[in-house]
Amino acid sequence: MMVRALKRLFSFGENTIRRDIRLFSLCLAALVVVTYSFLLVYYFFSGLEGASSYQLRVMATSYAEGLAKDPDIPRSFANIEMYFEYDELPEKVKEMFPASTIELGELESEIEETEENDNDILYLLLLSALTDGSDLFLVQTINLDEPDWLNVEPFLQEHLGLVVLLVGLSFLVVTYILVWILARKVVTPVQKLQNWADSLGDNPGSVQLPDFKYRELNTVAARLAMSIERISGFVEREATFLRHASHELRTPIAIISGNAALLARKEEQSADRVAVERIQRASHSMQQLVDTLLWLGRENDPAPELKAIELAAVTDELIDELGYLIGSKSISVVKDLDHSSLELPEFPTKIVLSNMLRNAFQHTAAGTILITAREGSVRVLNVDTTLQDAGEEPAGELEHGIGLSLVSRIAQRLDWDFSIERTGNETRALLRFAPSEDSPR
Repeated sequence: MMVRALKRLFSFGENTIRRDIRLFSLCLAALVVVTYSFLLVYYFFSGLEGASSYQLRVMATSYAEGLAKDPDIPRSFANIEMYFEYDELPEKVKEMFPASTIELGELESEIEETEENDNDILYLLLLSALTDGSDLFLVQTINLDEPDWLNVEPFLQEHLGLVVLLVGLSFLVVTYILVWILARKVVTPVQKLQNWADSLGDNPGSVQLPDFKYRELNTVAARLAMSIERISGFVEREATFLRHASHELRTPIAIISGNAALLARKEEQSADRVAVERIQRASHSMQQLVDTLLWLGRENDPAPELKAIELAAVTDELIDELGYLIGSKSISVVKDLDHSSLELPEFPTKIVLSNMLRNAFQHTAAGTILITAREGSVRVLNVDTTLQDAGEEPAGELEHGIGLSLVSRIAQRLDWDFSIERTGNETRALLRFAPSEDSPR
């Protein structure tokens, strides 16, 4: 229960303004209490030494004057003893204050802790001079455990440590109450700002700006409201563009596809049949590409329908379509393809694989391209033998057409892993349809 109360008090596990205010203020209060406790003890004993030093100096002056008038004046007054020679001092005093450490006019002090009666005795020694220049040693003993040595209330003297502790704890309690009030006063408007900011997502079109009491919070709220309105405008314009683009792009593609179908029926036996089929494939690819781009532009649209796709067949088809990029270049294409099927969205998969192959075919001047498709992943490794220097870069960009940036966006949207890296004259592109556990997300 105590641990739960402390966690609730200091909000362990979460970084909040209230927790920081409480911790900072209470640590400051504790530091003040500890510092003043040490200072209290220090100044107490310093004051005690100062008062005793003054008392012994006055006693030394009075005794010297009295001794000049009466040689038989007593050498003991209350708890103060006078000695004319160092050798006359008690052995215990001489052990505490060696002759080499005693200086004229300087007060010396030592505390003796006795185990027999558990009393602490404070010894004070002052070396003064008589009127004839001879030495006068004044020794004062104070029993620190006697209830009346401080001339204060006995209870206060006996329980001085407890009193100091209670005063310190009272100071901490009062400090915590003040900090709690301050934290509540400051954090409440901040929580109000947080709740207001959370509510903006429900109805971003109409932003109502309340008063958060503090000028700084009102400024933050105003800037946030402006940003929300600006973003809402961007989103609305993007949605409008996508609606228009969907219509304006699909209409000519549909016309091209329809007319290509008519030509195909008319030219069944003609030599132009191959060209017409290319137009049909291109129009179909363009239709699927537009649909994929529009899908990427709509954040809340579901993923395309999954189909059983054989990566080997799709890869072979794309290699045939993109073979013109190799042309007369001295390039050897090596395939290591697994004929198993995976449930994947058809055209996004083709876009990704097509751009991986296009990049390898177009930017390899001569060498080997190894295409591997197995175990839910596709890897394209192209080795350009014209690049002998590891630091030499191939001509052109590292992407073509809609490019590898679109591949990255599609992979991210479908929770795939895509990476591309270049080392010397080798370029590796890797696509994992099932992301690995240690892959960056």
